[in-house]
Amino acid sequence: MSKSRLSNLLMLMVFALIIGASHQNLAIAQTPEPPLNWIRAVAWSPDSTRLATANLNGAVQIWDATGQQPLLTLKEPDTEFAVSAAWSPDGNKLASGGDGTLYIWDINTGELLLTPDVDKDGYAVSAAWSPDSSKLAVVWFAGSPNNFWILDGKTGERLLKMQSVVDMYYVDWSPTSDLIATAGSNQIQIWNPNLAKAQEMFGEGDEMVSVRWSPDGSQVAGANNYRIRTWDVTTGELINRFIGHEDYTGEIDWSPDGTMLASTSDDNTIRIWDTTTGETLHIIETTTRPLTVAWSPAGTHIAYGGEDMMFEIIAVSDLD
Repeated sequence: MSKSRLSNLLMLMVFALIIGASHQNLAIAQTPEPPLNWIRAVAWSPDSTRLATANLNGAVQIWDATGQQPLLTLKEPDTEFAVSAAWSPDGNKLASGGDGTLYIWDINTGELLLTPDVDKDGYAVSAAWSPDSSKLAVVWFAGSPNNFWILDGKTGERLLKMQSVVDMYYVDWSPTSDLIATAGSNQIQIWNPNLAKAQEMFGEGDEMVSVRWSPDGSQVAGANNYRIRTWDVTTGELINRFIGHEDYTGEIDWSPDGTMLASTSDDNTIRIWDTTTGETLHIIETTTRPLTVAWSPAGTHIAYGGEDMMFEIIAVSDLD
């Protein structure tokens, strides 16, 4: 795969290169060193005891919660790069994707369970499980505009194709319902699979690069340009604006109790926000541009992926 092809994919996803680490950390884990070995996604297990990292060299690694010990490496020989990782809520499976193929793994044994036939061309750029782990939503980029599929989590069967009129880069399933949120060019869309269409749209006119549901399912947070915003899903009301980043924002994640929000930015920082006031609570400075961040389900740690073959796990109690 040419470097220009990879660059084009990342541009289509509106994501910059990945994160570095200069903050006092719990652990810095060194991965192997093939070309383009940047960690593109991080995902915690539901019990917070393990962490998955998706790597642009095609490997998905499973680590213990300290980040010191890799437990499994999941990689098929033909996989050129991995850009997404999603742990099933029941803790038994991991979905990973990137170039042309979606993989569903048994996370306890490392066995490859399924390679669902989603599309012959394109990239699995984002995936999210339903709350009961029975279904998987996958954003599949195979042209413009792209679409996302809903798959059977056990068989990989394609259950429903959701076609958008705009490009989509990110998908997140509500933790409390069947509703699905997607972020993309010009808007965040809220989809009802039972109606097979988008029923709400937020942030119209803005390039939304990521979206996450609040833990109680009442709000969505979206990132675009230099800011993050939250909306009430029922009323459509804009709840809050989070302003402070000095360059483009990337991924975001809520704390499990919903009181804080973590965000990445090309200004080489991760910010922790108060979701009620919009105030910046902490700033984590990094040596390279942050791209991916995940809050542990226990609420005690934050993990992010990085350039230079590293990822970092930070204890929330250690933040200044």
